[in-house]
Amino acid sequence: MENRREVPRYACELPAHLSLTDGQVVGGLTVTGLGVKGCGTTGTGVPAVRQKGNIVIEWQGWQFQAEAEVVWKKKDILAGFQFTSVDKDNQELLIRICTHHPLQPHGTIPKASEKE
Repeated sequence: MENRREVPRYACELPAHLSLTDGQVVGGLTVTGLGVKGCGTTGTGVPAVRQKGNIVIEWQGWQFQAEAEVVWKKKDILAGFQFTSVDKDNQELLIRICTHHPLQPHGTIPKASEKE
């Protein structure tokens, strides 16, 4: 098995919403895994893979904001976002948020020879 993540992911349950480039807002998301390169969410209404927008994650009265792209989606309730642009202030806030949550175990993906 190979590690599928390049950076640690932190377990959390943080409210979030996504503003799409067309002005539509997807609310009611919960960030369940957070890292410096992206996050995993649960919630309905997530757009298709490769859609871009601005994600806002709330934590202790702060709002982390970043441009993000949907990189995977499963069963219309689980989605993964990659942060495509994060300014310096939000990068520092993201690091603070991560350090206040426990590490998630690394996920693995099967090697080509292990797939059925």
